[in-house]
Amino acid sequence: MRRFGIVASLLVTLMATHALAQAPAVEKKAETKPAPVKIRNGMGNATVERLLIMPAVQKEIKLTAEQEKQAKSQNAKTDEYYRQEGKQYLDMIKQLGENPDPEQVQAIRQQRVLALKTSRDEADRSLLKILSGPQRARLLEIRMQLEGASAFFRLDVQDRLNLSPDQREEIRNSLINASQSLRQNSDREQEEIRQRLVRITDAPKNQQASSGEQENIRVRVDPAKEKGLEEARKNLAKEADATQTGLAQEIERVLTKRQRDTYRKMLGKKFDPNPPAVPSNNSDAAEK
Repeated sequence: MRRFGIVASLLVTLMATHALAQAPAVEKKAETKPAPVKIRNGMGNATVERLLIMPAVQKEIKLTAEQEKQAKSQNAKTDEYYRQEGKQYLDMIKQLGENPDPEQVQAIRQQRVLALKTSRDEADRSLLKILSGPQRARLLEIRMQLEGASAFFRLDVQDRLNLSPDQREEIRNSLINASQSLRQNSDREQEEIRQRLVRITDAPKNQQASSGEQENIRVRVDPAKEKGLEEARKNLAKEADATQTGLAQEIERVLTKRQRDTYRKMLGKKFDPNPPAVPSNNSDAAEK
């Protein structure tokens, strides 16, 4: 556990000295180890827009029909923006030619990341305005829970926890290392799939089509290799889970007890994104 700042340490020392001068001697108790903060494996960047289209979240914060309509409208706008932006991005990469300069490609990618982040932030701010105070407070608690360790990427979370510059840097490095590991894990899964794909070529439906028409080419996983793919996926999932668990432990180690307590308060009441289905009256009658 990291130490408090110098000023806080001095205040604690002065208060303890004053108390010892006035209080009778007591038997020293063994120090108890602080309970872990239990940072869960999250869903990544849980934007406000993404949360408001989840039925469980809508029910939890009591979203009205009008609010749900506004959330769906914003979601449709975002989907269209992503579609247009993705097309523009591919066009820009294509214009660089067959052997593009890596630095130019990286610059375009960074520009795209910034544009997407700006769009997400604007959408979130817009949607937060349609919520009442209690709805907004509960939604932010749910967001903290579902994001898990990824929440520590956000500056507002770092500020509320009053993280020191050293803590921010240490947590940032842990998050980046875990992110790279998870990305490599995902790449390995895609490679496992690629190795098991078989090519299916269908003749054009219209046999009178012009000679320039391309054949309909599809791919699918070879059934003979599907069992091995499932086993590989399970192993990769275990590795990903271990990476996220290790990340949570690293962050817990960096936080002070006060910061752990603050983090718990920020989480609020436990939220279940997949609540059990409530049986209907008909099913109850059938069971009886």
